[in-house]
Amino acid sequence: MSSTTSILPIGGQQRATVLRPILLTLFAYASFTTMDTLVKLLSARFHPVQIACLVAAAGLLPPVLSALLRREPKRLESRAPGLQLLRGLLMLVGGIAAFMAYALLPLADAYTIAFTQPLIVIAFSVPLLGERPGWRRWAAVVAGFLGVLVMLRPGAGVFGAGALAAMVNAIGNGLALVLIRRAAARDAAEAFAFWGNAVIAAGSALALPWFWTTPSGLDLGLFLLAGLCSGTSFLVLATAYRLAPAAIVAPFQYSQMPYAILIGLLVFGDRPDPLALLGAVIVIASGLYVLLV
Repeated sequence: MSSTTSILPIGGQQRATVLRPILLTLFAYASFTTMDTLVKLLSARFHPVQIACLVAAAGLLPPVLSALLRREPKRLESRAPGLQLLRGLLMLVGGIAAFMAYALLPLADAYTIAFTQPLIVIAFSVPLLGERPGWRRWAAVVAGFLGVLVMLRPGAGVFGAGALAAMVNAIGNGLALVLIRRAAARDAAEAFAFWGNAVIAAGSALALPWFWTTPSGLDLGLFLLAGLCSGTSFLVLATAYRLAPAAIVAPFQYSQMPYAILIGLLVFGDRPDPLALLGAVIVIASGLYVLLV
């Protein structure tokens, strides 16, 4: 899909064309939210560097298995290794920052700040990708972010070291997503998932001896499950960014908030108040609006 299609109204055949990447994005962020929940549980006992290393190492499994099942191991190779290395380094910084934020903040507060990422993606898609989102999609993204603020109403206590880490995460991963779109025509989805996790695992392993805590069998199971969610999420999200412009895919990161409300209720016993539910409606409506403009 060329970048020029991102400024056209989505109707008829074009709506059907973007439906698949949108559904893939919704699934990817549901999986990311599951990973984030596991990471938050693990952060009570392990340093973010160790979490990043073990989760990324386990995250190599989905792209490798996908390539082997297709009998196309070359799908793990990259024709743009420089871009993939840069993307991996951005993800390494963003990932460790995210895990620090999850340790220092409630998951919902960390998400409040992380949800500036779609704005970052769309902003950088203009100079780096030549996409032209148009004011309506900008308005949808801003409305979604305002919906997040309605839901969470972050207080002054949010804006400290944890908030700074969450913002570093949003910038790092936002730029990494833009690079997916830039290299999408050259590399398979498996390459994106493989290279991203490989760079994170290798980079964090260099510092691992200083932060190592021996995990129990249960902890290893949680690390493995988080890694499988991570690798699957990157694989699916890379596919979505290959199929549609960043301006269409990025706003659906806001779908994480309804997921987070449900997980907060089931796992942590957090009950959403009416304003939180109102914000969720705004978030969902802003994402669906992208289909109509």
